[in-house]
Amino acid sequence: MFSGLKTVGGPTKLARIAFYVDPEIKEKLEKLAGIQRRTLSNLMAVIAEKAVEEAEKEELTDNSK
Repeated sequence: MFSGLKTVGGPTKLARIAFYVDPEIKEKLEKLAGIQRRTLSNLMAVIAEKAVEEAEKEELTDNSK
């Protein structure tokens, strides 16, 4: 899993990403983050990491055809 996450308030080497999303989706993401006891930022980092991992796996599978 993602090992680059730092503790809250400390310096970080992580890159910042900002994006726009429908307010309803934001509310749902905040609720999900709360259920998982994560910050919204951490939830988005985990979701992004999983998306990249899945895309890389698909690419590896597609390249072997």
